[in-house]
Amino acid sequence: MKKKFCLSVLCFLFMGVVYAQTSNPFYWDLYIKKNPGDEALDPGRTVFNLNTGESLNILTMPQTDCYCYIIHSGAEQGIVILSDGLVQAEVEKSVTLPRNSGTDTVYIILSLQRQTELEKLIMNYRRNPGSASNFRRVISELQRLQEETNGQGRPGARYSSLPGAVTRGSSPGPSEDGSSPPQGAIRYSGMERYVRIISVRR
Repeated sequence: MKKKFCLSVLCFLFMGVVYAQTSNPFYWDLYIKKNPGDEALDPGRTVFNLNTGESLNILTMPQTDCYCYIIHSGAEQGIVILSDGLVQAEVEKSVTLPRNSGTDTVYIILSLQRQTELEKLIMNYRRNPGSASNFRRVISELQRLQEETNGQGRPGARYSSLPGAVTRGSSPGPSEDGSSPPQGAIRYSGMERYVRIISVRR
């Protein structure tokens, strides 16, 4: 009898842990502006056309501790690592892109799990930023992460079709926990890793 009671308690505790994990989903908000203080641009877009000298300000805010990688790739400066580490829940991460000319690509990755291979390649690139092979390895890993994300049925290339894209003055719908993204933001939820890629053209 005692053995059955212990097993029942263990099952109850296990179910409670599972429920706690699934009832607190990982979600994060994304804002994109031309300059800090400006009105938000549509964060669901994948291409942003700017004038020469203009830049973008990208803000992310996760609702749980996670790893945030924001990497800028441009013809003028190679790779610029804007974020590559742990960020705390409900702490806004704000980065401003370099004011380059031509077309740049920005990789935004938020993940519950640390991306150790990417971090190793970033470290190698920082040691020798002039190495073309180090540059290619970082870009290749970023592309691999995006392809892997898409391959698991996650919305890697379909962010603009997700519900929750918000423009200033509209009323965003609530997430699973009942909260809503701030005006001018888009919220992503329900997965353990996200890969968001945008292009900036001048």
